[in-house]
Amino acid sequence: MTTSPRGSVVQRALGERYHLLHPLLQEQYRIDSTSDHAWVGTGVMHSIWKGGWHVQPFIRLGSSRRILFPEVGKDVPFKVYLIPYRDQHDRECITWLREFRFERVTRRFDEVLAWSERRSRPVVLCGSHQHLAVDIDLDADEESGAFLLNTTNQRVYAWGLTVPWPRIASGDAVVKASVDDQGVFTIDGGIRNPIFGDIFGYRGTFSLHKIPIEEAKQLDGWLPIAQNRFE
Repeated sequence: MTTSPRGSVVQRALGERYHLLHPLLQEQYRIDSTSDHAWVGTGVMHSIWKGGWHVQPFIRLGSSRRILFPEVGKDVPFKVYLIPYRDQHDRECITWLREFRFERVTRRFDEVLAWSERRSRPVVLCGSHQHLAVDIDLDADEESGAFLLNTTNQRVYAWGLTVPWPRIASGDAVVKASVDDQGVFTIDGGIRNPIFGDIFGYRGTFSLHKIPIEEAKQLDGWLPIAQNRFE
């Protein structure tokens, strides 16, 4: 993967392949800590699903920290916020806040996409407390211009220690974001355990528009609780 010393997290990760993204995806992921705006996407998750009873421990573990949730459904209203900032450790970051509005409960699924200078790669810090760090590979589909994300190694931070998290006890995520001819965004993601199979997934469509960065930073929980150096 070719990297660049400057630009947003996604620009650095994709390097010369960044221009292969659909123009609207390029605009979306160009934001960085110098931007005067954030993005909000509003749409519908046409399908949210989860695996069988044997993967429920993974879901219960994640739901307590805004990583996963147990509800499933169709045509679930949702919003996603992308808020760029530079954290106290001088890392370039984008907060992803996802809000899913089920009939009886609203769920959050929060992540921070950070550029790790130490690892020379993008890292996702998961949940409200950032206790889980995940290495990710980003790419652009040359034919469709879609944005592609795959997770790889994972680490857990607890009691001041960083411990590699075994793949057998976690899930690998695959996400594809694309844009059609009418400018509608589609997101399609799933998490799968190499032994136990499918854990969780969703597919939805949304429209995207800008909001002032000051407005975005008034949102509850936009800045995760734990701002440690863990990555």
